[in-house]
Amino acid sequence: MHRLIHADALFLYNETPAQHLHTLKIAILDPGENPEGYSFEREKEKLASRLHRVPPFRWLAVPTPFSLHHPLVVESEVDLDHHLHRATVPSPGGPRELAELIAEVASRPLDRSRPLWELWMVEGLEGGKVACVGKIHHTLADGVASARLLNEFLTHEPEAELANEGPPWAPEAVPSRSRCAAMGLRDLAGFLPHAVRELAGAVREARRREAVTAERHEEQPPKSGSAPLTSLNRVLTPERRFAFTELPLARAKAVRKAFGTTLNDVVLAVVADALRRYLERRGELPSAPLVGIVPVSLRTPEEAGRYGNHSSPMYVNLHSEIGDPVERLRATQRATAAAKQHFQDTKGAQEPDWLEVLPPLVSRVVFRRLPTWMLEHGHPSRGNVIVSNVPGASEPLYYGRSKVTGFYSVGPLLEGIGLNVTVWSYADQLTWSFLACRRAVDDVWELVDGVHRAFEALVSAGGPVGVGDG
Repeated sequence: MHRLIHADALFLYNETPAQHLHTLKIAILDPGENPEGYSFEREKEKLASRLHRVPPFRWLAVPTPFSLHHPLVVESEVDLDHHLHRATVPSPGGPRELAELIAEVASRPLDRSRPLWELWMVEGLEGGKVACVGKIHHTLADGVASARLLNEFLTHEPEAELANEGPPWAPEAVPSRSRCAAMGLRDLAGFLPHAVRELAGAVREARRREAVTAERHEEQPPKSGSAPLTSLNRVLTPERRFAFTELPLARAKAVRKAFGTTLNDVVLAVVADALRRYLERRGELPSAPLVGIVPVSLRTPEEAGRYGNHSSPMYVNLHSEIGDPVERLRATQRATAAAKQHFQDTKGAQEPDWLEVLPPLVSRVVFRRLPTWMLEHGHPSRGNVIVSNVPGASEPLYYGRSKVTGFYSVGPLLEGIGLNVTVWSYADQLTWSFLACRRAVDDVWELVDGVHRAFEALVSAGGPVGVGDG
């Protein structure tokens, strides 16, 4: 039994009927290389044999009465009938049929009376393939921790056996409400004496760092809450849209090489252009840059093996107001450099640092209700779009004997930000996932088309190097 830290508990506090804070992990499996073929019952047995390797799949969050402290986590029984589901997409079983089903899965919150995850085996895909759609609450893992979690299920060879590692475990008794309250009061008594002092110090340090970096650097990143108003930014509804695609990783690296940028610069410039096309067609393209929220990992090498969350948002200008693809990429390069410098200058005085010392009750009330209230009263959103870029496996992986031919991942939406674009490198692909609020984005596949057009514009602009394989 352990208590959630603030960074993990915050994802439970923030969750509302419209703001679902789970992530999606989608693996496309080709059972064709498996001589036994595909069987849902065998997949269930396979999953049961691996549960000892993934402690977060056994964790049950137990709330503390009256929000006296963060929830406790206990080892729980896992009834796979409640976590593993079977579904079939309609013919022809293409990307759009699969995406529609994934959108339905994403539109429903996880059951908090059980460990916070689900797995859907989706059959009926073209070519006899099967999709494994994982829905995992952000409380359990951020992007880096999710990559580690996946490694507990996958191998680099189809015949490779997973080591039977992991300490033995047994379900724990869920503490009674009165005991949870008593433990919360005890821990709160040790927390409060220094919390106010540390919070005041963290806020002062954040302001000091902001002033220092403003004096040192000519170009400044945008601030939280400075996003221009677009149709992407409105109060969320529960229903989601989903789409996905992929680009050749080698060509993306060639574009990066041709212009001397980073791969992340290329991703952000492509997103900016796709949003430019989308908003321009609706007559609402702002003259100022859009604001992208880019999660950045804060993990040290010593923390690499920890589940949960250790990241901070970085705010980056997305130059959708620039029409020329090369000029936009150069402006993106400068914008990310400014954001990274600001991020380094303010390390130790960022949102996770001062949020960690907020009293639990304050966090629960403020972060659950304040964002919606601000939007309803005309305040700008924190940002226009969330963009994540996660490095994945460089070689193909296998789930048992089934080859993973594609892997896609996407994080949640935040109140007022109706679009999340998550890019994940896998083998020779750069895979893109788009999760959107149905009210905020009317055609998410239009953004997919925009990404391809934006990417091809950069490839063409890069000349012979840009069109090669890098």
